[in-house]
Amino acid sequence: MAEQDIKSFIAKLNSVAIEPIVGKRFNQALGAVAEFSKTTNRFVSRTGRLITSTQGKATGFEGKLFNEVSYAGYVHDGTKPHVIRPKSAKALKFKVGGSTVYAKKVNHPGYKGDPWIERAWKARENAVINFIERTTVSDITKEMRL
Repeated sequence: MAEQDIKSFIAKLNSVAIEPIVGKRFNQALGAVAEFSKTTNRFVSRTGRLITSTQGKATGFEGKLFNEVSYAGYVHDGTKPHVIRPKSAKALKFKVGGSTVYAKKVNHPGYKGDPWIERAWKARENAVINFIERTTVSDITKEMRL
């Protein structure tokens, strides 16, 4: 390749906005990881809300997997042992073995957590990298009209 050809190639490459191209593909890949995370959880879900609320979002070269359900962090990361007291009632009400139980407080033993989002990322990280490499090279080449 002649020096002029190399300079022309670099000029074309510099004219391509690479970050939005990578961001678009990264966003697609993170969406696929979020979808995959629905299969990696080990917790028992009563409503399915926590499972279906995991999302992936990328902007340019940065992205994240997250879940905005208020209790997601407790389920994902776990909790230490703690006391639970009623906020506005005189007692807590819950079922144990089909019987209704009332208590002024409960000593919660804590919860180890179920890092399903982290597990999904670790399982798919290499696939995300491969997808971004494969598709962005193609996208950039098309953008440069080579």
